Amino acid sequence: VITARPGQGFLLFVRIPLEVIYSRYTAELYNPAGKVEWSVTIPASSTQDQWPVQVPGADREAGSYSLRVRGVTTTGDSKEVGRASFELQIQK
Repeated sequence: VITARPGQGFLLFVRIPLEVIYSRYTAELYNPAGKVEWSVTIPASSTQDQWPVQVPGADREAGSYSLRVRGVTTTGDSKEVGRASFELQIQK
């Protein structure tokens, strides 16, 4: 459960499996309606498997969100490598 004030951003720690075939990763935040609300590119690293991702503030509704991570090769091919869900509560 993540609690944020209206319009406030929040921090997620994203664990990415180390796979040398990917040159970068894309993390996409899906809102409770299942639509992409925000995305960020994460550089590939041979030593780091967890990344702090600052989700910017926005007028979000409370509910169940998911974060999906796709690995992207140098040729642009991509594949989902992870997914996690969390509950967002908006503090009044």
